Amino acid sequence: MAEQVKDCSEKLAAGVHITTDEDWAAIEPLWSRWKRRDKRQVLDAALIYLRCRKLGLRSLPPPYDRGHEMESAVYLMIRFGHWTSAFNAMERLGSPTVAGLDTSRFDRRVERHKPATCRRDKPSSI
Repeated sequence: MAEQVKDCSEKLAAGVHITTDEDWAAIEPLWSRWKRRDKRQVLDAALIYLRCRKLGLRSLPPPYDRGHEMESAVYLMIRFGHWTSAFNAMERLGSPTVAGLDTSRFDRRVERHKPATCRRDKPSSI
């Protein structure tokens, strides 16, 4: 595991696997209602998790190594539809950040938490 963390850390230092400023400029307005200060870091953690396939969300390299807190933040990002909106925005840009990205590790969660099925989006029965 230490070797995978080292490999991912080296790629991070080179700016690989994380959002570019252009990516973020397209995503940030879409996420204006999500009130986390570390939104971009959460998105980057998700991207690293997907690229470095042998690492779990609780074992990412610094500065993403926040264990359960980061794992929960990524799952909330998926649940509220933010992952889908960010991924789609980066695809529309033709961003190298998501080029060839295998998102299958998130597919089940994305399907389960499509925005229409989120508790916040359900119409009131009253």
